[in-house]
Amino acid sequence: MPDSATSCKFTIGLTFIFVLALVISGCVPKQVPINYEDINVEDILQQTKTNQESISSLRGVARVKAKSRYDDLVINQVTLLQLPLKFRLEALAAFGQSIAVLTSDGEKVVFKTSNDQVVFQDVRNFNLSNFYPGIPAELKTQQLIDLLIGKIPFGLWDEDYNVGFDKKEGKLTLQYNNFNEQNTLLMIDPVSGNIEHAEVNLDETNILKIDYTNFIKLDNLVFPKTIELKYLTYELSIKYGDLNLNDKIEDSLFFQ
Repeated sequence: MPDSATSCKFTIGLTFIFVLALVISGCVPKQVPINYEDINVEDILQQTKTNQESISSLRGVARVKAKSRYDDLVINQVTLLQLPLKFRLEALAAFGQSIAVLTSDGEKVVFKTSNDQVVFQDVRNFNLSNFYPGIPAELKTQQLIDLLIGKIPFGLWDEDYNVGFDKKEGKLTLQYNNFNEQNTLLMIDPVSGNIEHAEVNLDETNILKIDYTNFIKLDNLVFPKTIELKYLTYELSIKYGDLNLNDKIEDSLFFQ
């Protein structure tokens, strides 16, 4: 049997751990309830819209994962974007070797692999499955660029929208028809003004869902470093490492 001194030390140790746990738990900040009556919806929406419209270019590296019924893709992607339609996407294998390069000078698209090079004259309607196998046909060049640059594909809201609150999630909701007459739902954090979730009805039954997380602030611009898209059986995950916004990108980088 343990002696009384050992038993006493054991009891003191348990007491210390219990007290320490209480202290730590007491230090965890409690979530402050949102007073929806004090929220200025127009200010939040203007802040959100201004942020999205202020991003015109991106330079960075992303970890890209795509899953479809055709294939699973995992690459490191060197990403250069210049609105409205200039881009350079280079897929790198595990040890850094280039697998494929997709570039647009704003008018035509060049798709280059180690074995071949193909030029497409219609940049707006380019079939992106050449680079992302299985990507939905509804996502054209402009929508992909908007997605990669942290914006809402299919355009921002117009003046005709309905505002509500999802009190269970603690989010501001916005429903509207975009310029393509597609019904869109946005979920916005009422404190930060960040768009965290979007749903676009591409037809009567199929909904494209996008989640934006891991927000950072660069030069007074807010950007989601993690973007995840789901549509039918297709899933696309984009996780940026280092990146820069609104840098001047040399035009030569958008030509092969």
